[in-house]
Amino acid sequence: MELLEGIKSRRAIRKFKKQEVPKETIERIFEDSRWAPVVAAFRGWDFVIVRGEMRDRLADLLTQNTVILRDLFAMMDPDSEKKALEYYKNLGDAPTLMFVTIPELPEEQRWEYSFQILTATTEFMQIWLLAHREGLGACGITVPPYIGRQIQEELGLGGREVIYGLSLGYPDEEPIAKPHPRVNATYIGY
Repeated sequence: MELLEGIKSRRAIRKFKKQEVPKETIERIFEDSRWAPVVAAFRGWDFVIVRGEMRDRLADLLTQNTVILRDLFAMMDPDSEKKALEYYKNLGDAPTLMFVTIPELPEEQRWEYSFQILTATTEFMQIWLLAHREGLGACGITVPPYIGRQIQEELGLGGREVIYGLSLGYPDEEPIAKPHPRVNATYIGY
């Protein structure tokens, strides 16, 4: 898959087939994602991949997002809000969940937090594109701190902060792309 084609054809998938994702497929994704452009000094993030009974327990926790994200849903168009509410009932039946964690930092190191998030997010986006290359669908999972702490406890991730999630599986839908407005850019000295 050519890079620009992959970027433009990737969609947030909110409905998945009940087919497990082989560990080998996930390993191929990680093998290539390690080439993401990151700040090497801040390579403190980890990924946790979950399926089975633990996936179901975490999906139950994440259904709380519909209450926590109520204000965000209010900003969406009615169709997007409906899709989001439906998705969060069981994360679209995705068989696999992936979470990004970073080190919990003492107050005097909180400046490092933004670097940890930036570098983790860079690799995370590559994982999303590489999953698309493998024929997988994915959808981002918002993990507010309150729910992140519960996930941390369930997974025994002492000392790690859960910052984001991804549902992963074989797509059972083909969403049509919505228009993507260009970001604003300010040019100085051009």
